Amino acid sequence: RRALAQLRHPQIARFIEGGVTEGGVAWLAIELIDGKPFTEHASTAKLSLRARLRLFLAACRAVQSAHSALIVHRDLKPSNMLVTAEGHVKLLDFGIAKLTSREHNEAQPQTRASVIMGTPDYIAPEQAKGAPITPQTDLYAVGVVLYELLTGQRPFRGDNPIQTMWMHL
Repeated sequence: RRALAQLRHPQIARFIEGGVTEGGVAWLAIELIDGKPFTEHASTAKLSLRARLRLFLAACRAVQSAHSALIVHRDLKPSNMLVTAEGHVKLLDFGIAKLTSREHNEAQPQTRASVIMGTPDYIAPEQAKGAPITPQTDLYAVGVVLYELLTGQRPFRGDNPIQTMWMHL
């Protein structure tokens, strides 16, 4: 929560508060973003290639800012990258984000054994296998989002090997 509270970037939804319920469930509150998912906005607005890439670069700057603060998002996907009516990208939903270790430059272990977190169509192979999470984990998801942004479809169209691996873990 402290790391998220320190994130200050125009393309990252502002962290408001966080805590743990009496039942032990962690929660986060962020600013309300009125926008459309990244790829939906590009499609409905019929954005040119140049405009799509401009949006993508803004999203990449937000991801880079999080990584500079040693935060790996772990669930990057179009619905966590909203575009406002004014055309501004806002990265949100750091609910399963992981703080990486400064000393070893690698991610801390998973919070719960055998629990894979993330959206199957966007998770990196190492994430699906439960291996350590690094900034490269987010870069895989960013690549999937870019593919979808440019082609209108996900790279694996239903025969996603990551999704298959996910189901067999």
